[in-house]
Amino acid sequence: MDALTWSDRFLTGMEGVDDQHHRLVDMINAFGELCSRHAEVPRAELEAVIDELERYTRTHFTDEEALMKRSGVDARFVHHHQRQHGQFLHEVRNMRAADFLGAPETSRVVLRFLLHWLAFHILGTDMQLARQLERVARGESSQDAFAAEVREVEGPAQLLLGALDDLMRVVAQRNTELTEANRTLEARVASRTSELQAANEQLTKTVATLRSTQANLVTTEKLASVGQLASGMAHEINNPLAFISANVSSFEAHAQSLLTVVDCALQLAPGMPAPMRAQLDRACTEADVDFVREDLGQLVSETKEGLRRVQDIVRDLKDFSHVEGGAFSEVDLKGCIESTLKVFPNDRRTGITFTTQFEPMGKVRCQAGPVKQAVLNLLLNATQAIHAKPERTGTITVRTGVEADGGFIEVADSGVGMSPEVVARACEPFFTTRAPGKGTGLGLTTVYNCAQAHTGRLDINSEPGVGSTFRLWLPFEGLRAEQVPVVRGNDFNTRRYSDSGLRKLEEAR
Repeated sequence: MDALTWSDRFLTGMEGVDDQHHRLVDMINAFGELCSRHAEVPRAELEAVIDELERYTRTHFTDEEALMKRSGVDARFVHHHQRQHGQFLHEVRNMRAADFLGAPETSRVVLRFLLHWLAFHILGTDMQLARQLERVARGESSQDAFAAEVREVEGPAQLLLGALDDLMRVVAQRNTELTEANRTLEARVASRTSELQAANEQLTKTVATLRSTQANLVTTEKLASVGQLASGMAHEINNPLAFISANVSSFEAHAQSLLTVVDCALQLAPGMPAPMRAQLDRACTEADVDFVREDLGQLVSETKEGLRRVQDIVRDLKDFSHVEGGAFSEVDLKGCIESTLKVFPNDRRTGITFTTQFEPMGKVRCQAGPVKQAVLNLLLNATQAIHAKPERTGTITVRTGVEADGGFIEVADSGVGMSPEVVARACEPFFTTRAPGKGTGLGLTTVYNCAQAHTGRLDINSEPGVGSTFRLWLPFEGLRAEQVPVVRGNDFNTRRYSDSGLRKLEEAR
């Protein structure tokens, strides 16, 4: 919205002067637009306005004074006019003072100054100059033209200028009120926006909590289902495995008896009639008895070894399948690791060297199922980190040890490592750095929940390009059933170690 609209009332009829006056009106309107968009115009833009104003006044005043000199205007009026020019330049220079530009309401003061100058100088003094030039052009002397102008100004013209000044003040006041209304509206919009952002943040936290709770429930249900399925499969495999094992033993005994009969026949062969001995020799040759005797024992031995391995796998599977938690019991952490390594997928081992280091220690009172699941997740996480490297090779070291009043399981890898930002979010539910569809973001959450359920902790130390070390610490004493906390997957604190970049995720308070 323009503060002023250019019209014929601003025209003086002086060549070049009207164009400069039009430019001043445009400057005032542009500055008024700035004031309407800002509660306080930025200092840099204020300085730009003052620079442009100073350039304008120097050009305009020089042209006006040259015009008065050429036209022979009365010296008294010239002196009065030049004094106004000097006062204006003095005010513009004062605006550059730091205390003025930094003061409140500076924009409004500058706008009112320009409006008042427009009213008094252009519509007052410049119009007087124009009328004097017309009288001189009609043949009057410059002195008579000046005297006539003084009489007119002291009469009705002075009242008109006063009324115009009042009008300009009202326009400036209305413009200030409009700007204040805009500023107040912006403040209300900003306040409402802040309230909506706060409500949205609270809603986001609530949704995250619900997702975390859902993740825990889904994970628990999945683990329980996997455990039941594995336990059922182990039971079903055990039945035919027992038959096969018994039959192999019987087969070995029967085969040995048949070989004994063959040996007896061969011993009696010299006393047999020639046709019978030839028939026996031919049968032994066709059956390759010597090779069968040698190979049969090896086949039976290998079959028994295979059965023993299958029995070990089934036993480990049944042992590992108790992932639903169960009661707290005295658990050997070394045994947890060994049984987990036995069922660890072979396709995940490609290019990776596994090393174990077990420090002598007592048993830990814990839930074996969740601890084994935590170890499995740490191993899977370590293999993924190594396979993310271009060469897809590396080492994983699994060790146990004693720390304070508890024992720990530590899994260290030579994978790609993690940045401090990733470490800080590593245990958040659904957070993953893998490609979409490649990971659920629940692996380390499950490990953290295991530590939390045992009032333990999970320490993470990682360096990009070097590798990561995860330490699951569990207290020796553990908890009784009535002491087991309710696990909230999103409820944990992060403690930062500035020297090593270690993040210690502690139990929920």
